[in-house]
Amino acid sequence: MMRWLSLRQSTVSNLIDQLARAEHPKRERSDTDLRAARPYLTRSGERVVKTAPRPARGVLPDALESLKAKDLKDPDAKLSHLLRAMKVRAPGASKMRLENI
Repeated sequence: MMRWLSLRQSTVSNLIDQLARAEHPKRERSDTDLRAARPYLTRSGERVVKTAPRPARGVLPDALESLKAKDLKDPDAKLSHLLRAMKVRAPGASKMRLENI
């Protein structure tokens, strides 16, 4: 299943500003377009990236990945299949976050 990361340009700029204050990336301005700045990771930034947590995994993403693309076009008709695919694998899971199941 294809995953898309949807972020607004302003959100990315704010994140880069926060990282820049910690001196993880550096920015280089374009010579031709002063509005554009390209971020590059510093060595400390590369270490942060290597230790950053991976995207959350859990029952719902696993179940959605088990569905065929054609089934995702009509989720109401395939909801029962999705619920079967989400069978709980851990005792007490109803009290746990989805990515921890």
